[in-house]
Amino acid sequence: MIIVAVTAGYLGLRYLQHRNQLIYAGAAWAGDGEGRDQHLATYDLAEITITDAPGSTSTLRITGRDNVTLELPLGLLEGNPALWDLLHNGLRHSAAAGAQVDPATRELLKLPARD
Repeated sequence: MIIVAVTAGYLGLRYLQHRNQLIYAGAAWAGDGEGRDQHLATYDLAEITITDAPGSTSTLRITGRDNVTLELPLGLLEGNPALWDLLHNGLRHSAAAGAQVDPATRELLKLPARD
């Protein structure tokens, strides 16, 4: 019973943290709303990782060549098809261009295999 209550409390807290999170993207960039001046060029990423997968707390962590990192809730991204399409195209391009992607993330995001 205690485990159920703690788990429900944790999931509720995570929901409240992310329900008002702003994510914005253009054809070749993405940002998280924390600072409108902080955004990443999605076609020139250095690293792509998914944390806590699979699950409702899965987070997409993308790092640019200038070491700027954004952590975006994967469920929120996938819940907005237009936003996800913009971001996913950049992820695919960056992965093909040599961005560091672990095998689990590559499989989850259906990114092209490296030659």
